[in-house]
Amino acid sequence: MACWRPANAGFGTLVLSVDTAALANREKNVRTGFSVPLRPSLRSAWHGVSHPPGH
Repeated sequence: MACWRPANAGFGTLVLSVDTAALANREKNVRTGFSVPLRPSLRSAWHGVSHPPGH
């Protein structure tokens, strides 16, 4: 088994680390109403129509 290879190589401890995504709680995002996942609103719809991608 692969889990015995470190012990056979002389290592006595196996450390596992786990990484997980965490959402930022930025003051700017709170002030502007930004949220994840995006909550559709008339304001966001108007912004999307009045500011097309690439312009």
